[in-house]
This record gives sequence, C-alpha cells and structure tokens, in this order.
Amino acid sequence: MTNKTRTAHEEHGSTLAGELTGDQLAALLSEKQETRDGVNWVITSGGIEEKETIFKTDTIHGTHKEEKGLGGKDFRKITGYVFVDEGLNNTGSCTSTIAYVDGDRTKEEGGGRLHYCGIPAKQLAEKSDFAETGWLLNKGELPTEKELDGFRKALTDNELVHEDLQIYLDSWPKDANPMDIFSGALKWIGAHEPGLFEHNNEDDFMLMLAKIMSKVRTIAAHAYNKSVGVLKNYPKPEMSYCENFLHMMFSKPNIDWKKSIGEEKSKIAVRALEEVLVLHADHEQNCGTATVRLVASSEASLFSSIASGVSALSGELHGGANVAVINQLEEIHGVEVRVIALLKKAQGSTNDEVIKLVEEAKDAEVAKLVERAQGSTNDEVIKLVEEAKDVEVNKLIKRAEDSDDPFRLMGFGHAVYKTEDPRATVLKKVAEELLEELGIDDPLLDIAKKLEAGATSSEILSGKNLYPNVDFYSGIILRALGIPKEMFPVIFAMGRMPGWIAHWKEQRSGPRKIGRPRQIYTGEEERNYVEMDDR
Repeated sequence: MTNKTRTAHEEHGSTLAGELTGDQLAALLSEKQETRDGVNWVITSGGIEEKETIFKTDTIHGTHKEEKGLGGKDFRKITGYVFVDEGLNNTGSCTSTIAYVDGDRTKEEGGGRLHYCGIPAKQLAEKSDFAETGWLLNKGELPTEKELDGFRKALTDNELVHEDLQIYLDSWPKDANPMDIFSGALKWIGAHEPGLFEHNNEDDFMLMLAKIMSKVRTIAAHAYNKSVGVLKNYPKPEMSYCENFLHMMFSKPNIDWKKSIGEEKSKIAVRALEEVLVLHADHEQNCGTATVRLVASSEASLFSSIASGVSALSGELHGGANVAVINQLEEIHGVEVRVIALLKKAQGSTNDEVIKLVEEAKDAEVAKLVERAQGSTNDEVIKLVEEAKDVEVNKLIKRAEDSDDPFRLMGFGHAVYKTEDPRATVLKKVAEELLEELGIDDPLLDIAKKLEAGATSSEILSGKNLYPNVDFYSGIILRALGIPKEMFPVIFAMGRMPGWIAHWKEQRSGPRKIGRPRQIYTGEEERNYVEMDDR
C-alpha cells in the first residue's frame, strides 16, 4: 500500500472538525497490519473517490495479556482526528505499576479482580492492615518486619497536628461539608509543615508518607469532634492506626471508647475499619486518582494534588456513593415501617376501619396484605410483615428492570466490573460478622441482602451487569461503627490517601509532560463583535 499522506481532515473537509467517535472509528479502520513494534492502520473514506491514510501506532502491552494499548500521541497530527471519549473510559492516560483492575472476568471465571502491586486486595484485607498496604503501594513490595515496625513507629511519631488547626476548624460553619473542610485541611498541613516538601531520597519520601497518612486521620477525627460539638481527643501512642481513629472519634473526657464497648468488641470494630480502608486504598485511574495525576502533571505540590483528589471524591457518584446507598435503604425501611403499622392496625380493626386502611396503603399489593391482616393472629401478622418487606423490594427490582424508569438501585453496577466487584464480596462478609459480633440488629442489612438476592437473580439486571459494588456494604459497616453518613466520604479519602500519594510519586517520576486533553468545539463560527447600540 502506498502512503498518500493526505489527512482525514483534508479528505472530509472542515464539517467534521476532526471528530471521530468509537463507532465511526470502527467503520473507518478497514484494515490493520500488526508488526513487531506496532500496528499499521489504513483509514478509508467514502465519497466520489476513495482515499486512504496509512499511519503507524506503537503498541503498549500490560502485565496481563488482555491489557493492550495503542500509542496515539501522533494520531491527530497524522490523521487530523482526535478521539471523542466522554468519561475517558476507553482512554489510557498512563502506565502504572500500582494497581490492576480486571473487570471483564465472568462470574464463572471468578468475577472481577483487584490487585495491589500484584497481590489480590482480598488477601490484603484478610491478612494485612492499612499501614502495611500503604507501604506496599508506595514501595511496590511488602515490608520486612523491621521495615514495618519502623513505618508503624513513624505513623505514631507524627500523629499530632499543630494546635492552630482548631482555629482553622472553628472558621467553618458547623454544618459545612466535611469533605470541603478536609480538602482545605490538606493545604493547611502543607503550610504548617514545610518540612514535608523535603523528600530528596526514598527514606524521606516514606517518612512524608507516614506523616500525611497519620495526620489526615487526626484531622478527620478533629473535624468530626468539631461538627458534633465535643472536645477533641488526642491520639494515644500505644494504639494502632484504626484503633486511634475510633478513639479520637468517639472517646469522651469521661468515657473511653474502648472501655465503653469492651476489649473484644473494640478489636472487631478496629479490624472491620482496617478492611474498609485497605479495600479503598487504590483502584487504578478512577475520577479522584486521575484528578490527582492530572494536577500532579503540572508539577503541583503533593498537597495540592491530593486536595484535588478529595474534591473529586466528594461527589455523589464517587466518594458519596455509599451515602446514597444508605439513604435509599433508609427510605425503603421507612416504607416498611409504615406498612407494618398498617398491618398491625388492621389486625383488630372493623370492616369500615380496614377499608380506610386499604385506601391509606396506596398500593394494590399492600392493600391485599392489609385485608388479610384483619382478624389475624400475631404469628400470622409476623408472616404478613415478611411478605410486606418482599413486596417493597420486588417493586424496586421491577422498577430497576424497566429501562424507561429513571429509578436506580444505589450501590449496584460499576464502570469497570462487568460482574462481581471483589471488594463487595469481602465487605458483605465483614458487615455480617461485624453486626453479629457487636450484637447490632440493623434492618438495613436485611434489606440490602434482599435487594442483592433480587437483583442477582434477575436476568434483566444481570444482563445489565448490575451487581453490588464496594459502596453497597461499606456504608452499613461504617454505620455499625457509629460513623455518621456525612463522614463516609472522609473515610473513603483516608483510605485512598496512600494510593493517591503513590500515583503522585509515579506521575512526578515519569516524563515531565503536563496533561492537556483535547476537545471538539461545537459553538458558533467566527463572528464579529457587535457594538452595544446595535444589539
């Protein structure tokens, strides 16, 4: 084939403005010839005369054979086109050694995978802790016993923050968004700890990692204390990372958190929080991490970069997703409570009273249960209550199945995982064990399990890849620990901190190239300024 060196932009004229969607690309890429070091592409275009452009792209292969990329840095220069990839779901912005997500494996193949530096996150959640995971993500290898002891000591030695932090916290309204406070506090740390910017070697960097991981935990706890109007608690050097956080959150001047719930229960609570943080430590190029790397590409400081990650994480579709799950579960529970009250009223009601209760039900299925409840025994009403719970869940499953209904099941589906999110599998078990060990009877867990059973057994929803994700059970765990919904995204950010720092380091150690995505302009053509009197 001959290279006619005519760009696609020249061939099609200016009306396309160089825009090329995925479907158009598939139609235009008529032939490819793989070579040892790349791929030769032939683009053909229709019209009076067929013309073609031949160009070559490098190929980038990941550790796993299913991950393949095409180097596209000269694509626009050669063809005149850019890829329009809204959401960037098909754009590889970097190569990375930190985390690996495989969301394409089927349920029969074992479901989705998440690895940190090659080690399954599930194993780390079960066998490791947050401190060791933070080391792994930033060093690429598990620490020796001596290294881990040294890192734990560094976390303990740097857990205090400057007392002026209270002035910063007091400057915020009481009902301010905790993530806004948290984001600003990261810049505050940078201003009050100038030594954190000095990391000329690997040891200095790891010390900086320990300082930031430790101080963000203290700041998060102090921000919570401020929001509920109680005195702040100082960290205790004899406590572990997560134990200290729960102590700073919930101890009071006259009541020690650990003693208030008991030694054994405190250990169970600490272990549950460890697993939540470990499973949130990294997840490839999600919205928050991609933001951190994009900001880092401008050679912004670590604190500016991770503060931008916190801002990205504050949105409901990202770090606030588990809050949306709890809100939906609470809404369902509220409906159940109302229906149960109707059933109990109907049990001893007259015919006229039942007629009014049926009208109050405002749902055909519930109305039938109300009629059946009249004159029932207590045992029969208990069975009707269980039926009522199933009615509400089944109704929501059917709504989720309806493609014309805007209703969404919160905590289901993921942009990457086409089947099971491996983190959700672990956290479901953690939630069940935590509530059982703490003696908590949370109706939201029962509702969540019913929703999961209904969704996963639905052929329609399974076909839409709607399986529980990490947000579905994490909120129930945090709720059981006594952490309010407003703090859920802050916990997420705490967990993601070592991953963000690792990505900042990796971005800054690579080629010094600032991120600069392209766009397709769809506004007005060039036009002249109109004087005010002529408008």
